[in-house]
Amino acid sequence: MRRATSGTLLTLVVAVACAAPPRMAADRAHDPEADRLAADVRRLEDERGELARSEARQAIQRARLATDGPSRRAELARAWSLASSVLRHQDIHDLAGIAPDVLRVYHLGDVLDAGGDERLGLSLLPDRDGIARDAGGRLLQRVAAAIRLDLDADAPPPEHTFVVAVGECLVSLQPSERTAQVERSLDRLATVGGGHVHAELGVFAAEHTQTPEALLEGLGLDGATPFAGMDESPINVGWRARLEWYDADETTIELLRRAVASASGTESLAVDAPFGRLRSAVRSVNSRFLQDFDVDARSAAADPLIGESRAGTGISAHYGAGDDAASVAVRVHFGEMVLPIPEFSTSLDGRQPPVKIQIPEMRIIEMRTEIPVGQSAFGVGRSLSRGAFVVTVDAPQTGAPSRPAWRRVRARTGRVDAAIEPLVENALELASSHLAAGRERDAADALRLGVGSSRLPTWTHRVRLGPRGVAGVLVRRRLPVAADVVAEALRRAEVETADEFGFLHVGDRTLVAAITPASFGPLERALGALERDTMAAPVVVVAPERLAGDRELPVDGTDGAPRPGLAVRCKTGRPVSYVADFDLELARDAVIADPIIQQMHDGAIVDVRAVPGEAVGTFDVLIDHHAVRYPIPIFQTPLGALSEVSIQLPVVDRYRTTLRVWLGPGETRRVTSTVSRDADQDSRGFVVTRRGDQSAASDR
Repeated sequence: MRRATSGTLLTLVVAVACAAPPRMAADRAHDPEADRLAADVRRLEDERGELARSEARQAIQRARLATDGPSRRAELARAWSLASSVLRHQDIHDLAGIAPDVLRVYHLGDVLDAGGDERLGLSLLPDRDGIARDAGGRLLQRVAAAIRLDLDADAPPPEHTFVVAVGECLVSLQPSERTAQVERSLDRLATVGGGHVHAELGVFAAEHTQTPEALLEGLGLDGATPFAGMDESPINVGWRARLEWYDADETTIELLRRAVASASGTESLAVDAPFGRLRSAVRSVNSRFLQDFDVDARSAAADPLIGESRAGTGISAHYGAGDDAASVAVRVHFGEMVLPIPEFSTSLDGRQPPVKIQIPEMRIIEMRTEIPVGQSAFGVGRSLSRGAFVVTVDAPQTGAPSRPAWRRVRARTGRVDAAIEPLVENALELASSHLAAGRERDAADALRLGVGSSRLPTWTHRVRLGPRGVAGVLVRRRLPVAADVVAEALRRAEVETADEFGFLHVGDRTLVAAITPASFGPLERALGALERDTMAAPVVVVAPERLAGDRELPVDGTDGAPRPGLAVRCKTGRPVSYVADFDLELARDAVIADPIIQQMHDGAIVDVRAVPGEAVGTFDVLIDHHAVRYPIPIFQTPLGALSEVSIQLPVVDRYRTTLRVWLGPGETRRVTSTVSRDADQDSRGFVVTRRGDQSAASDR
């Protein structure tokens, strides 16, 4: 049998999370002069930030008055480089009116409603899911990057240009002659509809020693046709792995999937990738470890910094990945943590007990190929540490025709001056005084009252407050729906309040908040989804099938009442509390280690969301299943000058994926998930039911 290996990108990564050398603690008394100098530095940094924002506002005003396109672009590019927040936090209609010939704003809310990207890879130091937890933000970033590549494909970019994601929008600063090219790229990238692709990965147990050739021969597939156009030579680099692709039909795909399901000890993953989206399925072991210490020089106290690794198996599919949207890009990931995690001990000043740091090592391998649209294919491979594995990709399942779903934002007439009002200015000064005196709650209350007094219904202002110059964004928004729905949407979007002075107040008609700068985009996208929801989606109910002995947590949406802008959610399992870290409180004569108690979920969550742009009754079903290993490992280490403390470092087995289903009126679909917890298995089942409704006629 002729063997063909895909044009697969194979990478070997040996990653070591080496903590930075701990800073040595200086043996010095409290130094008022050092404190004064540090306060001067913070004051000058605040002044510099305010000067940059002032210069940016002046540049925007000059852009409004400029008489030619290049001058307008130069001023707007300068404003963005000085203080992007001045542009980023403007109302999108005001932003669109600054210089419409060169600065255009495109709203992609309808695209986001149809689902975002989720690429959950394996990594030694994942960014706590970073943009992955905000799938809409990841999609906007990818579309913006693809547009920039399209623009730069034929010629180098001219000066003073950018394409960036802002809230639910893309903002493009380009010469007027390049605007049509931007919008052609949006027609290709910012779409709804188009069906989806189903992909599965099956990994046999490590003791399964069959070669890919023997596996195919045992299934009667030794005559399979190698995938057209691929390399003839096998790939075998470093940490050994190999993946070979073949043409397939539906019968072959089903045969392979039955072989995986029937073998003992196999690990399987499945994912559905809609057109124009990147989706992933991951089975991982998430482990926390003590990564570093933040050392206070005066007290020699060491504040622990906790990291997290994600090792396991994953598959990603991007439907419409090619330049002409005519291919499916498939990635297979393997990540293996070297256990036990090596430990390193070091003294901070030569007199205190040594602290202990963990230095994990992970081996990561990734294989990638592209499959032409309209074709089924399978891949057979072998990894030295994981055994044989099989990848199957179905031909795309047709849905509603793909269509562009972006719109250009038009300028507002009669622009309102959004200058800071006296009451808000007073609140900022009062909050700074409270923070200097250590009264954080009073600072938050002063800001809440000040922002709430603004005469403008929509208002945004970036600030740096307190002795440490903590950054935050003050926002005021008119609520599109009931307050409890808004509060739930912001909770699911993981909008975080600013450190020291943060708050999130959802009133009857208005939202006022002080949030972290990174949370501004998720907040805007969450509120935008609530505003657009028309309550026209069919009613769906999700109920637990079994609870695996755990008590049931509150279940959202089981009464069948649609909640605007929110997926219907069902959650089973239990909360688990643990000592995650210590917060060192430094007084003049003492250092106190205050334990930080965090919670994690041990169980499964299912979110079901209607998909606009496809046939009525099409839903995305997200499964996120966590199984905590018990007992939770305990790591003991001194904190420099402090005595030894115990920190709990949980290990969690996780399975996360998104599947697409279609349900007719009254139809039911069973959704299951199983995660290995050491030698045991934790299985969860859910029943998704679409209520009978008046939209049945449109299903036909």
